[in-house]
Amino acid sequence: MAVYSLPKTFASAEKLDPIIERYKGFRLLSLKQSPESFGSSYEREIAFPDEIWIKRVCGPLSTNIIAVAGNSAESEGNKDQERAMLLKEEWLASLTLSGPFDKEAAVAMFKNNMWIESPSIIMDDEVEFYFGLYGMYVAPNARGAGLGVSLVEYAKEKALEIVGGKKTRLVLVVDFDNIGARRTYEKGQFVLNHDYWFDDTRCGRSQRTQSAVMRVDIGGSDNPGKDATS
Repeated sequence: MAVYSLPKTFASAEKLDPIIERYKGFRLLSLKQSPESFGSSYEREIAFPDEIWIKRVCGPLSTNIIAVAGNSAESEGNKDQERAMLLKEEWLASLTLSGPFDKEAAVAMFKNNMWIESPSIIMDDEVEFYFGLYGMYVAPNARGAGLGVSLVEYAKEKALEIVGGKKTRLVLVVDFDNIGARRTYEKGQFVLNHDYWFDDTRCGRSQRTQSAVMRVDIGGSDNPGKDATS
């Protein structure tokens, strides 16, 4: 298994376009196979124009992390070889890292894009940057192999790389009763920040659902490269 972040640019569109198409296909498949895991739906996203898919892959505040079958040693960090792996190997899992945001932008992002009702509860004056994690999906044939934990650890490393090791908080939302997902995040040192109830309309639901808001602090001068969860 190898984990990569999708490239945002290549010298030519001909090299990037197949990556965007592969991402689109995997995202739509995940929505079809596990609609209960997402705040969106297959019917909504199948109608997206190309511009939205391009923005999702190439946007400056969006990093898509993909686990593929195969050996990461085959690419050795070479951009073209990573692209070849992403096009050749089966995609097994995905996760999106959104950010970085400063405190003011993070409050808006958590409320508008992650539907956190009380984003100010997550804020900390000592934290310089914030990221959101969302859209985790592991294909049915790859579950139980620890891919979720691998994606989370990669996301933490990527976030620190983006902000130069400064103190950073990663935040996510998961259904409170999704014990498997919560345990995956706990293995990545995420802790419960708070929980809330919301009107759940996913997959035609008409009920109240309890959500868990989880966070992990990483980086900073006192703890570079290590978790600083409290």
